[in-house]
Amino acid sequence: MGPARTSGYVAGVEGPEPTARAWARIDLGALRRNYRWLLGRASGRRLIPVVKADGYGHGAGPVARALRDEAAPMLAVATLGEAGELRASGDAGRLLLLGPLLDPTAVGRARELDLDVVATGVEALELLAAQAPADPPLRVHLKVDTGMGRLGLLPGELDAALARLGRARGLRLEGLMSHLAEADDPDSPRTPEQRARFAAALERVRGAGLAPDWIHVDGSAGIVRGCQPGSSAARPGIALYGGAPTRERDAGLEPVMTLLARVVHARDAAPGTRGGYGGE
Repeated sequence: MGPARTSGYVAGVEGPEPTARAWARIDLGALRRNYRWLLGRASGRRLIPVVKADGYGHGAGPVARALRDEAAPMLAVATLGEAGELRASGDAGRLLLLGPLLDPTAVGRARELDLDVVATGVEALELLAAQAPADPPLRVHLKVDTGMGRLGLLPGELDAALARLGRARGLRLEGLMSHLAEADDPDSPRTPEQRARFAAALERVRGAGLAPDWIHVDGSAGIVRGCQPGSSAARPGIALYGGAPTRERDAGLEPVMTLLARVVHARDAAPGTRGGYGGE
């Protein structure tokens, strides 16, 4: 994968390109400090940093390398293409593919890239099981919809999914996960409701004799406010890059990207001077 470019800035290189009029300065030191700050807030949980969308526009390759240097045990991407780019850049660590796999070819590609994959329904498990030989088994994180209303198993589908997992020799349940809808709002009643539903789902999974190692619900806002009891991991995204994930400003986070531009023209203008299309 070639260097990631953002408005004239080459990620991992100091300073703008000589001809750039605007560029982004990426401070990987700030990224590392944000990771450590979030790790401290996660109270012993492992972090799965999300580096989708070219590392939120910061350059997935340099961001991934910096996070691996901080011993991040797993990174998360949204698409097979993003996973392939990271593998091509030399990243050999564990990658979690958040987006669903839709056909046998995609499942085969996920196996080639040695990914952890997310299953969001019984149909998804059927597809994975049909394409997964027993050795090595495909690492699966089962996603339950506790109230986000997007991807994930509904409570009534969980038993069927667990039964299918029990019959699938080529699948290994590595994780159980969900996604909070309003963790940024301290007054939202939905967050405790979602946490309670997830706790009930986890109890049912363990009651079925399964023991997922990666139990993760919280994103950036959840980490800041306090993680799911009983979870073992969390998935920070925007907070890694210095964005405040809650409605309060979080003093422990630093912006990773700074946008800069050269002054290309200046003039004195009298009050009321019009300019540009339509005189705006």
